[in-house]
Amino acid sequence: MSVPRAAAGDRAAGPWRGWVEGSWPALSAGLLATSLVLALRPRSWRRPVSDAFWRHLGFATLGSLVAVAVAAGVVGIGVVAQALFWLEEFGEDEVVRSTLMRVLIRELAPITVGLVMLGRSGLMQLEALARLREDGTLRVLEAGGLDPCLFLAMPFVLALAVATFCNAVVFILLAMVIGYVTAVLIGLNVAPWAEFVFALTRDLGATGIFVLPLKSILIGLLIGAVVSATVLQPAQLERRMVLPRGFFRCLIVLFIVSGTLTLML
Repeated sequence: MSVPRAAAGDRAAGPWRGWVEGSWPALSAGLLATSLVLALRPRSWRRPVSDAFWRHLGFATLGSLVAVAVAAGVVGIGVVAQALFWLEEFGEDEVVRSTLMRVLIRELAPITVGLVMLGRSGLMQLEALARLREDGTLRVLEAGGLDPCLFLAMPFVLALAVATFCNAVVFILLAMVIGYVTAVLIGLNVAPWAEFVFALTRDLGATGIFVLPLKSILIGLLIGAVVSATVLQPAQLERRMVLPRGFFRCLIVLFIVSGTLTLML
């Protein structure tokens, strides 16, 4: 007996469909877990999926560089240069450097870049997926036995995680360079650049360095999952509610993840 196309589409939609329909955190977690499982299967990376991944990655990384650079400039002048000023005033080298790097790497970089990713890539993906649902493209994919999680969510979730980490590294480097140059220009007596960087990384320690990839990658994964689940959930939202609801949900996840990891590490 042949299986109806709609039923085949529902079965192909992945295990995240079985989670509680009215609970967006559960749906997002299920979609994230499904995306990670699918990513580990070589056969998942067919040409359309890999093309979508590289397209999302290029847009999220290169398309956000200007916003990341501006944010890094503000932090470099307002935080790094100011820390160097207090370092010269009071001479508490280890305390000031350790506090600077902890604030910059553990808090400012992941949260700031996460907000940039959300505002730049997240909202555009929300709008794009909402259009696909509205014009019936999602129903066509499901009826044809194609998994929306595989073709639409998984490449975006993974690309956003990689882009968030890469841009967080760029953010930290730019903030340090801009802060250091600002300190030199205003006449502060700072150590040579190589010595300055070595002292900062030494005071931070291995645990502190580990926090950056953990936080940034997890924030990227969860923002991507929440964005996708907001539109792909079975109980769909009205079009006018998709952007504000998705943005608010991503903000909640971003700050919860950042705060939880800060307390744990």
